[in-house]
Amino acid sequence: MSDNLALVSADRRELAINDLLESCLAELSQAASLAQVRTLRDKAEFFLHMARQLDLSREAQNKAAEFKLRTERQAGQMLAEVERDVGGRPEKNSLQPVTSYAKALDELNTTRVTAHRWQVEASVPEEQFEQHVADATASGGELTSAGLYRIAQIHEKQSKAQIPPPFKYCSVTN
Repeated sequence: MSDNLALVSADRRELAINDLLESCLAELSQAASLAQVRTLRDKAEFFLHMARQLDLSREAQNKAAEFKLRTERQAGQMLAEVERDVGGRPEKNSLQPVTSYAKALDELNTTRVTAHRWQVEASVPEEQFEQHVADATASGGELTSAGLYRIAQIHEKQSKAQIPPPFKYCSVTN
């Protein structure tokens, strides 16, 4: 596939990548399983790599990166819904069965760190995510997972700062 793309002009390469991304976005909207989303995320990673290797425009690279971020966010949302171990000491023995979360990560061949990053990216509100994409596109900057992760951390700090303490402070008078 990459040999075929190397033989055509840059404009045609960008159109080809855009067409592939559009069809993958349609697949993403229909994806019902984590495995499907993971496959699309891997395709997104490939498209982004190809866009960089072929020295396509920043806009084309950002479209591939945007698709990658969308797949990571969807995977994060799906992973957040998977049942996790409740923790605590086991009743009879120390052997705990594998949780559905651990099983899902194993089937996806995904580490806990990667799954956590995807869930953090998914925690960014949709409006804020769309604004981040628009800002990166308008400024000509690079759209990255790291940038979205930083926004998620800022969002988390802001939401924690708005939560009132569980008790009211009172003054003690004699």
